[in-house]
Amino acid sequence: MSAHFAQYLNLLGDNQLCQMALDGGYDFICRAYRWERSTEGKLLYDIWLEKISKSRDAGSILRFSNTRLKQKELGVAFRVLEISSDSLFQDEGQRFEHVALQALALRKVWDQSRVKGSASRSGVNLESRIEHELLNENIETRVKGLLIHANQLFITLGKPSLAQKSLKRIIDQILQGNAAAQESIPRRFE
Repeated sequence: MSAHFAQYLNLLGDNQLCQMALDGGYDFICRAYRWERSTEGKLLYDIWLEKISKSRDAGSILRFSNTRLKQKELGVAFRVLEISSDSLFQDEGQRFEHVALQALALRKVWDQSRVKGSASRSGVNLESRIEHELLNENIETRVKGLLIHANQLFITLGKPSLAQKSLKRIIDQILQGNAAAQESIPRRFE
């Protein structure tokens, strides 16, 4: 199954269909987990991440991550943004969104872990597995670094969009310790 999955992703990648590789690949991985085939799901997830890391379509990466954030699939949104090369995001606005969305996704994972407790169940589904992996990392330091980096990138924006300005306000509120900031993500970045 993994060989066919890799061929499928290669075919989509060769035809510049990154959005289909992101959405279709992710859906297939989630099905493996739903069918309680977590070992195969993990293998497919690793193949998918490796293929996605070679993507040259910044817009698709940002759209996919925005959708995952809206669906509260924070771990996968973070991982896709994390493995995407910084050089992929050519304009200042995309670079800012890339870092800011990583910060928000990781911050929400961290916040949820503090509410639920750190006893996350690894392997139940893909999202739980990713969140469990993230909790074994130094999230607090990473979140703070990403928030500071996003602030620095915002300064380089010539004319930020309304959504980018809203995203910046949320980042500022988080840095100032306002927990309610997490609930006010602009519609485009929910």
